[in-house]
Amino acid sequence: MNRSSEIVEFSAIAVQEKWLGSKAVREQLSSVHSGWTNWYLQTGQYGKAREAVWRAAQLDPRSNIAVKWLLTWISPQLALRTVQRYQERSKESSRFM
Repeated sequence: MNRSSEIVEFSAIAVQEKWLGSKAVREQLSSVHSGWTNWYLQTGQYGKAREAVWRAAQLDPRSNIAVKWLLTWISPQLALRTVQRYQERSKESSRFM
């Protein structure tokens, strides 16, 4: 990691910590981290996927995040397939709306 990315990451964490008092903000940040988890799984970056889903669980512990966390540790490939199936179902259901 280079110096500029460390500064950006530190700044992002500082902003997160400031706004974490709001439940709505925590839920949104959890969703962002969950999305990053999906992307990391799709790109084969399993270590980063585990970090992202852990952060999502810390921000807003929900059963679906807990299952995703467990799957990223037990079988990242199964976690990826599960995410892909969920995304496909979401696309198919939005076609009817």
